[in-house]
Amino acid sequence: MKFSHKVSGSGLKGAWRLPFALAAFALLASASVSVQAQQYPNRPIRLVIPYPPGGSTDIIGRAVANKLGEYLGQSVLADNRPGANTIVGAEIVAKSQPDGYSLLFATLSTMVLNPATYAKLPYDPLKDFAPVAKLSEYPYYYVVRNNFPPKTIKELVEYAKANPGKVSYGSTGNGSPAHFGGVMLENATGIKMIHVPYQGNAPANTDMMGDRLDINLTGLASIESLVKAGKMRLMAVAGYVRDPRMPDVPTVIEAGFKDYWVGTWFSIVTKSGTPRPIILKLNTEINRVLRAPDVAKPLTAQGYDLAQGTPEDLGNLIKKELPRWVKAAKDGNIKFD
Repeated sequence: MKFSHKVSGSGLKGAWRLPFALAAFALLASASVSVQAQQYPNRPIRLVIPYPPGGSTDIIGRAVANKLGEYLGQSVLADNRPGANTIVGAEIVAKSQPDGYSLLFATLSTMVLNPATYAKLPYDPLKDFAPVAKLSEYPYYYVVRNNFPPKTIKELVEYAKANPGKVSYGSTGNGSPAHFGGVMLENATGIKMIHVPYQGNAPANTDMMGDRLDINLTGLASIESLVKAGKMRLMAVAGYVRDPRMPDVPTVIEAGFKDYWVGTWFSIVTKSGTPRPIILKLNTEINRVLRAPDVAKPLTAQGYDLAQGTPEDLGNLIKKELPRWVKAAKDGNIKFD
């Protein structure tokens, strides 16, 4: 009995030591994260922009980077890494350290369209990235050539049904938001249009003014001056509400197409596993950036609807959007190897 009692006591001491050791480890780990967050950032941060310099996405990315660096007290360096529909830049951040020093300027294409259309990706939008903050939404417009007979979306559908395979619509490439927008309208109405992919909006605008393209789906900034000059006209906006800058232009939803939204959105994500205090600090300062007049005023003037929200808001948006665009990709047979 003495022997048994002795062994039991020894085991009891070991059993008590383990929870205390685990608790101490957890406390130390928590303290380490807290200190890390308090000291963050103590060196420059990289914002990977997966687009070439000079475009609209680069402009908003750099505007946010510059102001964010000012608020954080450390440089936020814009690093343009274009290629493969944003995959090149996204992979860089997906393989970075989870420390908050590598951020990704992530768009609808990066987080939703690529997973919907590519059979294989070097990243998983839900597993490899931690949402930080949504920056803005940018709904597209249906803009048409001046001599195109239909004046409204309903008239467009009727005209396309009467002229199957003769209505053309442009986009900035296969698998782009505009390509998806055309497919969504076709699937909702049973019409069939001709998709014409372009390398940018400039050649699409040229063809439209030359009566060689019927419709283009694009952001207002790329066609506003041409619309005001009377060289093409707006038919509808593919947003949830009317654009205050163009209050007379109806939404596609008003024509009876529920939840029809086409455009893009911009966000900041970072490597998954980044300590939450760092993510929250970034989210707070990015929201502050979006309220800064010298950032907000020029961007809203170009049609960007600036956002305010939590990391969870962005995460929920990604999860909500994925099924909708995956279905459209399947319906339109939009896929890449």
